[in-house]
Amino acid sequence: MNRKQLNLIIVLVLVLGALALWIRHQRVASFQTGGGRMGQKALGQFDVNSVARILIQKGTNQLHLVKKEGRWTVQERGGYPAAFSEIRGFLRSLYELKIVQPIQASEAALARLDLAPPEKGTNAAAVRVELGDKEGKTVKSILLGKQHMRKPTSPSPYGGDEGWPDGRYILVPGKQPLAGLVSKTFSNIEPKPEQWLDKEWFKAQKIRSIQVDWPNPADSWKASRKTETDSFQLADAKSGEALDTTKAASLGSAFSYPTFTDVAVDAKPDQTGLDKPVVIRIETFDDFTYTIRVGKKTSDDKYYMTVDVDAKIPEKRTPGKDEKKEDKEKLDKQFEEKVRTLKEKLKKEKAFSGWVYLVSKWTVDSVLKKRSELLKKPEAKKPETKESETKKPAAKEPEAKKQNEKKTGATPAGGAAQTKPAPAVSASKPAPKQAASRPSGETNAPAAKPAPKPKQPETAAPKPSAKAAPSSDAAKAPPAAAHTSAATNKLPPMPPAPPKPPVSHSEPASKPAATKASTPTNAPAAKPAGATNAPTAEK
Repeated sequence: MNRKQLNLIIVLVLVLGALALWIRHQRVASFQTGGGRMGQKALGQFDVNSVARILIQKGTNQLHLVKKEGRWTVQERGGYPAAFSEIRGFLRSLYELKIVQPIQASEAALARLDLAPPEKGTNAAAVRVELGDKEGKTVKSILLGKQHMRKPTSPSPYGGDEGWPDGRYILVPGKQPLAGLVSKTFSNIEPKPEQWLDKEWFKAQKIRSIQVDWPNPADSWKASRKTETDSFQLADAKSGEALDTTKAASLGSAFSYPTFTDVAVDAKPDQTGLDKPVVIRIETFDDFTYTIRVGKKTSDDKYYMTVDVDAKIPEKRTPGKDEKKEDKEKLDKQFEEKVRTLKEKLKKEKAFSGWVYLVSKWTVDSVLKKRSELLKKPEAKKPETKESETKKPAAKEPEAKKQNEKKTGATPAGGAAQTKPAPAVSASKPAPKQAASRPSGETNAPAAKPAPKPKQPETAAPKPSAKAAPSSDAAKAPPAAAHTSAATNKLPPMPPAPPKPPVSHSEPASKPAATKASTPTNAPAAKPAGATNAPTAEK
């Protein structure tokens, strides 16, 4: 090979290389996103009120929200009303969406950000959102990609170091695609029809009666009450039947705020069990009647259910007796407002007729019970042995009371009884003349001489017994033996004295009685403290 051929080959290689670079540059440029600016509105300007159709697509799953007759509906659920608040919030977020961080990316970079369009494959991760007008023309389109995760500054001891979403990557298709990061996460934007349904439902409030009819008549029952504050009573109760108060307490709030999870479209009665349903009839104090039919239970503990509503709303108010003019105007106005509210409620709840709903188990659990499950269980009889055991303490009570009285009446230290009077004193008749016994060890002393004036004789204090000491009350009072210590069979001549009155009982009941000793039988009786043997003063 000569030099000329070598130069020709080198030139040809350079030309081919340059051509390849140019082709690659053109291809990359066709997928290169434009460089937006921070704070730029992602979708630009558009009329939110002109939007009448929303398409949400991810892979092969699609959801169509369509505006019909001024109301948003879910096409995949047979045109059931959609949640207007959710749609309005979503459209407002798209209108105000701004770029936080512009991104210039190639096709490969967009795929890593989950921004590949759905038509590229069924496993595409991007969520496409298209906004259209009532004529079907697309107004705006956007792709929602991967969520941006904010990672924690320090590792958490509980894990979860992947962080939390604080934004999302988006791509706005067009001649010059716009990619960037926005502050919205759009976590609930998915093509799931049940998430977009209007969950506002009927409300059976102020319940007056509930009747549950099962396919087997023996399982049916009815409960009612006269006022809103009364307890429910079982209608046509048989002998021994009574409602379980715990279970019946929840009847008043049954279906007060019910909710459903989804709507079944094109459901056949034999598949849902609504050909042989359990029928629940509820009547309220506002004269509303709800007829609820419950079908089969699904594998995920949900029930098929339908509801029909009717009401008897009075048109005129019956005035009361002796009603004043100013009261009549006020009551008429209140009655008109109540009638208007009830009519709006009836119109709204009648729209739920004809739909088959899927409800959770707890929505119907409080009412969906058979008669035997709602009745109070009979109490088990107690064994006779236990009854006899419970009566034993009552039989022992008098004996314990006697022992307690015996303890309270026991003699204190000193041997003197505190609750019994002295045996020498009698309230009914004078005590017999009997000499009081002297304490042990005391000798007889001469009798006290008579004196013109009564005075206490000077006698020696009795010696206390070696066995016990007298009580405090007994120590204060002089012993009765001191007055008769000088008594003998020979007494000095005494003039006849007038009959003496009975012995006074002013002394305390706890005065110790004199101990008995061998003394003459004709000795005079013991006298109260302070008395003397002196005769009555001469006149």
